[in-house]
Amino acid sequence: MGLVYQRQKEPFLAEKQFKSALRSDASFTRGRTYYAAYLYEQGRFKEAVEQFEKASGDVSYEGRAQVFSNIGLIRLRLGDIDQSIKAYEKSLTLRHEQPNAVLALSSLYFEKRELVKADKLYGAFWEAVRRGGASHSPASLALGIKIAREKKDLNEEASLMLLLKNMFPNSAEYKTMKGSS
Repeated sequence: MGLVYQRQKEPFLAEKQFKSALRSDASFTRGRTYYAAYLYEQGRFKEAVEQFEKASGDVSYEGRAQVFSNIGLIRLRLGDIDQSIKAYEKSLTLRHEQPNAVLALSSLYFEKRELVKADKLYGAFWEAVRRGGASHSPASLALGIKIAREKKDLNEEASLMLLLKNMFPNSAEYKTMKGSS
């Protein structure tokens, strides 16, 4: 019922139902992840990450890789880059085929100036796009351009810049990348 109330924009009732379900069965991992997602949606990031971290302890939960990916996202939102990296790495250890987690981790490594790791992960994301398992966004192409610039790979930079221009000509990322070339 918590999900129903959440969809109906009844936050008080939704939270009451989520808490009731977890009181009835504290080992109900799927319910805990729903509650964590609800908390995230409410902007209650610290509480959300606590619930996801509890859920991550259930090693038999089939959605555990996604739980760690969510932890990575929230840890980044809270400004904890190292814990975000750790969570994304665990997520990818559990399930490799997660283009969004691969891209997020590539971006984090780029921010930490770990270019080799950032480039390797960006290559894995690019391969997922090539196979049709992911799509480029303005942010993904901008990251590729930044990595290419750091590698001083003018051909790759130009190719990615052209893709960004053709696919997302009105994006903030295109304007930023165009202005910084």
